[in-house]
Amino acid sequence: MNLSVNRHLARALAAILLCSVAQAKPAFAEPVEDYSGYEPQETCSATALPGTEFLVRYLARKYPGTSYSSTVRSCGSGGTSEHKDGRALDWPMDANNAQHRALVDDFLETLFATDGRGNQHAIARRMGIMYVIWNDHSYSSYNRFEKRDYLSSSCPSRQRCSKTLRHRDHVHISLSRSGAAAQTSYYRARGVESVPVLIPGTVRLDHERTAVVRFEVPATGRTIRSDFKLVRGTTYRIVADGLFRYGAGARVADAACTWTRQGWTAGARLRVNGTNPWSADCEAGRHTHTAYYTAKETDYLRLRLPDDSPADNQGSLTVSILREDLPARTVASRIPAARPEPRPARKNGPSAKALKDERVTVRAASARGTLTERAFRKGRTYKVVVTGTARSGSTVFDGNCVRYAGRFRPQHSFYLPRPDADHLSLFIQGVRISLRVPGSSGSCDGRDHRYVGTFKPVVSGASRVKIWEPFSHQDNAGGLVMKIKEK
Repeated sequence: MNLSVNRHLARALAAILLCSVAQAKPAFAEPVEDYSGYEPQETCSATALPGTEFLVRYLARKYPGTSYSSTVRSCGSGGTSEHKDGRALDWPMDANNAQHRALVDDFLETLFATDGRGNQHAIARRMGIMYVIWNDHSYSSYNRFEKRDYLSSSCPSRQRCSKTLRHRDHVHISLSRSGAAAQTSYYRARGVESVPVLIPGTVRLDHERTAVVRFEVPATGRTIRSDFKLVRGTTYRIVADGLFRYGAGARVADAACTWTRQGWTAGARLRVNGTNPWSADCEAGRHTHTAYYTAKETDYLRLRLPDDSPADNQGSLTVSILREDLPARTVASRIPAARPEPRPARKNGPSAKALKDERVTVRAASARGTLTERAFRKGRTYKVVVTGTARSGSTVFDGNCVRYAGRFRPQHSFYLPRPDADHLSLFIQGVRISLRVPGSSGSCDGRDHRYVGTFKPVVSGASRVKIWEPFSHQDNAGGLVMKIKEK
């Protein structure tokens, strides 16, 4: 790095990996980390860091019936120990117990195995293991995990040392700063929530040991400030992902681009410490943008989506400080596939008596819609009257409009990559029904919810009347009443 949405979208994007070793092991798309150097304890912490906590759970799940004896140690205790800054744990194991020795052997074999790509000690490196001490021996990353006799200043002679000092009644595991912060690839692949790595004794970001740190920047205009400081003269890679609304209708934007009638055009909105670092790269379908920001002062990072009238805004952007060796796609959200607009029917529907006057209730929860009892006749014209309201999740809509920010609006897209889509519209035979408010030039009837229009069939036969819902119908409720009469 030093180079000196709305409910539907949110629900669909919420496929987040859970922090559980019960899951199938994810494939590692990223290169394995280099061997960690020796990083001694320099600061104190009252709690274990997330990588340490994950490793505790990992051992308990992989080896049922075992536990851990300690993670954090009092800062007032003597000596230097990664226990004091939340980067170490002790796993009780008895070297005189054959079963315990077998479990530890299995664990070490897992850590130090060569992976399918030829990477030695792959899991240990991905976990950020700095060293392991067990049964009079140590295995350290800075010695490429070579098995060595263990003796320390507190234990100069095996004959005079206790089982604990010789690590014959427990396995000691220390993590690197990146591993303990869950910044290495093993934890990232499992969706473990990480913390940034700070330069010891400061609140300055260690950008080399921090792979990624994320922020959610709301569309409300509120400033998001980091808990750490950027370092003066250092250039940081900033990646912003996602879309948000800055008003009703098709007023949708991402970090660098805004939707207009001409498509996605340059219109940067996200500010990084008051500046606009974004380029005018507005390729359709691309809403993950990268910028480089050089800190002018050693100061906190501030992110904001400024807006003088944010009351109608919705959503947020995910902004990451991402290490240079990681592809931007690693922090990009998966945009779900939305149902396309229905297409006009090509084949006649089921035969039935001619439709002269019929009342149809279109249920919002039905993906198939409602089949008319009577048959349309191609070439004839029908009057359509639509009344009532329904819900798509928490969103209220009627025959022609959707309630957004307290008001009914004539156009609303749930799929932000296509802001011009008009979801929750009514279709017959795959043809959108053009509706209006009788006796008014307005598009929406927020009081009576009554609309009229005409329909000319493209085929003959009984036909489906449906609501265009881009995602799931499962949490929809209610329905609209449509009266159809031949003119």
